[in-house]
Amino acid sequence: MNKAIVTGANGFLATWLIRELRKNDLLVYAIIREQAVADKWMLEDEKIIPINCDMENYYYLPKIINETSIDYVFHLSWMGNSTMGTSLLYETQLNNVLYGIKLIEAAHFMNVKRFICTGSIHEIELITELFNNYPFDQTNHYYKSAKLSLHAMGKTLAAQYNIEYFNPILFNTYGEYDTSNRLVSYVISTMLDGKIPSVSSGKQLYELLHVSDVVHALYLIAVYGKNGCEYSITTGKFRPLKEYLVIIEKIVNQYTNQKICLDFGGHQASAISLDKYKIIDSSLLTYHTGFKPKVSFENGIKRTMQWLIEQKQRK
Repeated sequence: MNKAIVTGANGFLATWLIRELRKNDLLVYAIIREQAVADKWMLEDEKIIPINCDMENYYYLPKIINETSIDYVFHLSWMGNSTMGTSLLYETQLNNVLYGIKLIEAAHFMNVKRFICTGSIHEIELITELFNNYPFDQTNHYYKSAKLSLHAMGKTLAAQYNIEYFNPILFNTYGEYDTSNRLVSYVISTMLDGKIPSVSSGKQLYELLHVSDVVHALYLIAVYGKNGCEYSITTGKFRPLKEYLVIIEKIVNQYTNQKICLDFGGHQASAISLDKYKIIDSSLLTYHTGFKPKVSFENGIKRTMQWLIEQKQRK
């Protein structure tokens, strides 16, 4: 039986990924914070082994797990949010890079074959912004810089240890079990409360993928990806964000029998249009792994809306 380590195991994306791995009969070491408790569904599966370990202690995982043959590491854990003060924010982002590197070193001692560290569209934004000849004035550049740094340093260190390293770029993920304030959850939840969501003008190009498709792509990359290749988890069929938002507006209004209109332009957000991203290759993922999304946007929104309704009813 193949074995995998998943960090950040209680998180939104990791929750779906662990289920995807179990569906494909992998034994999973689910890494959660030292003071956290594993979700009930994990404890009910003997092939999911929760491990309490904070990021700064990842280096000790070989002793904690006591396993010398791990097939895959999926590194999803990341610290920091926009509410932190500036000094704490950049220190936290630097630590994210350090702990990611320490995890690769730990992977070396467990004879890990493949290391998958989830990347972000923010990395590509940063590459574009670096050469635009204007000063940075947003604290999220610390996050962007840290993601890009771990991408480069991680790929370098992994090569020295003969570990195949992948940093698939994630774009915009949505779906059930997302308790954050991400765009889709925010818009649906606000409309369900009978309020008007404030969104951007929606002119920027976008792609939204259901989380089940995203984690399936991560699994396929781990199994079939070609070492050294850079994958973007996208179909490449970008369209204006407003088109997605109009679909959400229509679906929620139909279900709730409301006539709420989104406040387009009510939220001001700086964004780089995806048509400027010359290095995005959407074909490589499909060519190497056969990836094709299974969940249409409309069905994904209906599923997400139903889950959010159930959560509100439980409160």
